[in-house]
Amino acid sequence: MVLEELYEVGREALKVGERSGASEIEVFCISGKSSNIEIVKDEINLARVSFERGAGIRALCGKSIGFSSTNDFEKIDQSVINAIKCAEVSDADGEGDWTSLPPSGKYKDVKGIYDKKIDEVSIEECLDIASMMISGADAKISKPTSGSLRFLTYDFVVLNSNGVDISRKETFLQAYVESVARDGDDVSTAYDYEVARSMNIDYFELGQNASKLAEESLQGVKIVPEKTTVLFRPYAFVDILENAFVPSLNAENVQKNRSSLEGKIGEVIAPSELSMVDDGLKDGGIGTSPSDDEGTPSQKVELIRKGELTSFLYDHHTASKEGISSTGNATRPSYSASPHIEIGNLILKYPTSDLISETDHGILITSVIGGHTANPVSGDFSLDGRNAFLIRDGTICEPIKQVMVSGNVFDLIKNIDGLDTDVKIAGNVIVPTVRVRDIKVVG
Repeated sequence: MVLEELYEVGREALKVGERSGASEIEVFCISGKSSNIEIVKDEINLARVSFERGAGIRALCGKSIGFSSTNDFEKIDQSVINAIKCAEVSDADGEGDWTSLPPSGKYKDVKGIYDKKIDEVSIEECLDIASMMISGADAKISKPTSGSLRFLTYDFVVLNSNGVDISRKETFLQAYVESVARDGDDVSTAYDYEVARSMNIDYFELGQNASKLAEESLQGVKIVPEKTTVLFRPYAFVDILENAFVPSLNAENVQKNRSSLEGKIGEVIAPSELSMVDDGLKDGGIGTSPSDDEGTPSQKVELIRKGELTSFLYDHHTASKEGISSTGNATRPSYSASPHIEIGNLILKYPTSDLISETDHGILITSVIGGHTANPVSGDFSLDGRNAFLIRDGTICEPIKQVMVSGNVFDLIKNIDGLDTDVKIAGNVIVPTVRVRDIKVVG
């Protein structure tokens, strides 16, 4: 019934747009439910169920586009008219460079994006799961400090006047626990986090992982400044990658001279054994969908092939500027926002091995703080490494009291020389521990 209602709203929007003077019209409708639990220390602080629904309208008039949104489906006609007015004002200024909205396409079936158990989870079940997370994190010298649990279900419909007609139903699960360990005056914190499409998480183990890591990080030692081999656990590497490297793959940034990779298609930017793929069709991926959020079919895009840069990420508009097809990477953070370019499921490919046992001297970093401060154009970063450990003779040794890592992400990509087998779904990036040579570290 939910999809039927969204289709009814969408078709009404198309009719209003066509008779109100828009050359093309698009409607993105969403209906969602979220069950949320918040944990403070070792207690459940909040439990609630919330609902969201709304529609985002894009109208094309001449070469300009206008946008409007509403959370009241009874006002969809007015929202369409507002989008048209925005486009007409922009068109009068002569600033538009649009050619069209996306055409219809052939959509492939995708697997693993909906789990009935998540869709039908009760608040009582959520409370029981949160209690398991708390129990797992409750150890001898470590205790949970905070946490959260979210079960989300969304229905989407995308329609436009060029024949795009696509719908989907998706579920997501997010679970997070942070713990603190104390030994005398020494204090250490750590967290673990999981995001999935189905109820396949060991919640007790999630809490255990956070507390165990906090305890292992106590009584840290000091290190001397040096350039050394660093092993970045998945969350640490993803934080650097998303903030410092991924923006340069965005075609809009390339076209606006905000990417250090501009003009480098065909150049070698990584080791010859490394490839990078954005796969919007991967089974069970967080970014998996039959289409992107403007109706372009999702696909598998090879960004780096054997070290060579081969493609950027496009939505329909940026692709049209270059006379090519969109890669299907238009994403909306909400129905109330226009699409922007984002990764689907980013995957690194490189020969894998047991990195710890192969490393004679180096540092292992579990997570980093300050990824948002990285320069998305130059790729420079300087970050605080958390839950870090010395590696000697193939063994994880003493925890490190404090470590800063700095460098340039493009050098970092070039200096990758190993991937482990501990693959983690870290949001929209699927990656194991990554080993990088010649990283500057300071205690």
